[in-house]
Amino acid sequence: MPKLSEVIRDIEEIFDPALAARWDNTGLQLGDPGWETGRVMVALDPLPEVILEAAEKKINLLVTHHPLFFNPLKSLDISRGEGLAAALCIKNKISLYAAHTSFDRAPGGLNDFLAGRLGITNARPLEPTDDNPDTGFGRIGKLKTPITASALAERVKKALPVNEVRLTGEPDRQIKTVSVCGGSGADLLEAASRAGADAFITGDVKYHQALLALSLGVCLIDAGHQGTELPAMEHLVMRLREKFREKGRKISVENCPVRVSPWKNI
Repeated sequence: MPKLSEVIRDIEEIFDPALAARWDNTGLQLGDPGWETGRVMVALDPLPEVILEAAEKKINLLVTHHPLFFNPLKSLDISRGEGLAAALCIKNKISLYAAHTSFDRAPGGLNDFLAGRLGITNARPLEPTDDNPDTGFGRIGKLKTPITASALAERVKKALPVNEVRLTGEPDRQIKTVSVCGGSGADLLEAASRAGADAFITGDVKYHQALLALSLGVCLIDAGHQGTELPAMEHLVMRLREKFREKGRKISVENCPVRVSPWKNI
């Protein structure tokens, strides 16, 4: 059975940690590089509920999109939150690795997946990295056939799928050029406008960002942070399976079935 260090090398051949943003904490969050690793689970968030599911299934490595630790720790309360998650990982000998902005920026990563799922063709990075135009945050491309903003919003709802989305601008406007950024990507709104986007699909849009979209003439579709990222976890599962097969490793990879949302619609 391969060691954790070997499995991490495989992961990082697909999603290079050098692509991670400077503010990010992509990489190994917790674990021993020498631990044997034969069962992997993928999840969006390293929540206690997710780790309990992984423990029940005898998982050795949990690969999440969001890191367990974003900021330096001064103390760790193991009764709740990230402290409880860390304690459960240690208790059950589960390593934890985060593929965050490395997955966002990578070719064939989260944003390429979203573009493909939404029918955006010839997609390229919206904000390319300095040294490689094929990597970067967001994607922008063309729809095969122009559709109205309201039809695009319905496509987003069905494709992700999510129960509802928020839309700025005129519902009847014709949309041809579309940009997308999974998670909280509204900071790229002006870049999308400069690139000629008719519409921009992301999550976590703030009020003043929505007003900016109106002033820029960009139809903004907010499908939620979780809504724009959770569907890509199955894509991450597929990419890991492909890599492990290529390496000849006997490692199982599964998508975590636990779904936890902080929101309830009233």
